[in-house]
Amino acid sequence: MKKIVFTVIASLFFAFNCFPEEYDLTVVFNNSSKNKDFFEKAIRANGFYLKEQFISMTLSWPEVKSPRMAYVYDIRVKSDNIDELVRELEKTGCFEEIVLHEIISACCPNPYPINDAKIVNGTFNNYAIELINARCAWNITQGNPNIVIAIADMEFEKTHEDLSSQIIYLSGQTSGGNHHGTMVAGAAAAATNNNKGVCGVGYNSKIAAYRIPHTSGGTASSGDIRNAIKNAYLDGRRIINVSWAGSRLSKTEAEEITGNGTVLTLSAGNTPDPPFSHSTIANVPGVIVVSAVDKNNNYYTSFARNQYVDLCAPGVYVAVPINNNDYQYISGTSISAPLVAGTIALMLSVNPNLTPAEIETILKNTAAPINNAYLYPGLTGAGRLDTYAAVRAAQIAACPIPVVNVTGQITNNRSEKNNCGDIQVQNAKVRTPAKLTLDAAGEVNIIDFEMELGAELEIK
Repeated sequence: MKKIVFTVIASLFFAFNCFPEEYDLTVVFNNSSKNKDFFEKAIRANGFYLKEQFISMTLSWPEVKSPRMAYVYDIRVKSDNIDELVRELEKTGCFEEIVLHEIISACCPNPYPINDAKIVNGTFNNYAIELINARCAWNITQGNPNIVIAIADMEFEKTHEDLSSQIIYLSGQTSGGNHHGTMVAGAAAAATNNNKGVCGVGYNSKIAAYRIPHTSGGTASSGDIRNAIKNAYLDGRRIINVSWAGSRLSKTEAEEITGNGTVLTLSAGNTPDPPFSHSTIANVPGVIVVSAVDKNNNYYTSFARNQYVDLCAPGVYVAVPINNNDYQYISGTSISAPLVAGTIALMLSVNPNLTPAEIETILKNTAAPINNAYLYPGLTGAGRLDTYAAVRAAQIAACPIPVVNVTGQITNNRSEKNNCGDIQVQNAKVRTPAKLTLDAAGEVNIIDFEMELGAELEIK
């Protein structure tokens, strides 16, 4: 682990964070719809008409039909001076109320290094891995090879250079050369940091491949899809990915699977039109229906949007393995779902006791805002997958002491360690000649901190 040592050569007072701070605001527009329309148009045209970085704006209560609640919105921004921003908003005259919520910390100064050849040499971009903050999550865990992701799909090229070490089980008869299974498996857990190909979010997690009989054109019987899911469940797989528009599982069967510790990640489909995929089982806790965003973190309008979508993940021109030891950009929610499955594998590597319902809750609670979600209220799920935030939340849930706090005057050498959580230093002062040593498995957050001349701070 990298060590950072600060030795003070002059008396110093400082506060630092890894990135500009993000803030959530709830705003209530006044009764003039003209003001609300003006504000929305300004956001669509300019990103944010104030001198701040606008991230998202979503209707706070899309399910409530009261006309007044149509004026209540949640806004997320990055700001160096949030108090000044609130004052500027108040000056617009658009709002009855402005409520400032908590600071959202996203601290990952050193994303995990990678050497995958097709990414490093620029043949393919790595936007999907970067957008979901997977490389930050890999600073916490690179996954556990004992955690296996079941993929119910078509053909799998087990000899592919990015899958030969990853696919540990392969069942079912081959039905042709369709590469759908190969690309889905690669999105979930392609071999990473092997000096070849591309990255897979699950990193060291492994794949159990369940082949589904199919035509050369890639169609399959829903009964065969259901049988593959059933076989994976009976084999004890804790994660089952289904990148198909239908599973034909009954609600009773889905409840049996999730109630006994197995999560289902399902692609939401590549059309916004009904019938909506997985609608009969989507509300079962631990069944996670996934639609897609593009590289700009916008919901991709050609894909599914409906009340059954739980969250979105990258699914537009994502680099994945395909048959014949090759690679290709692929679009579709078939890619979005296994990115979530790979994330779940990382979550289980730091907290194997999570239930499917708890996993779904963490994924939703840590999801990042989608830039254009306010245009589709209630139809794009909780937000966009944030692998780092989800893994951190899973880790903290398993931690007996999530945060160690350091405050006050430090006059003697002091060492603080948190083997599974964070350390927060706030309103503290290190006096000469003391040394403060901090060692956290998670983040070290320092706010309003002073060091005298000759004092020392070490972050391991």
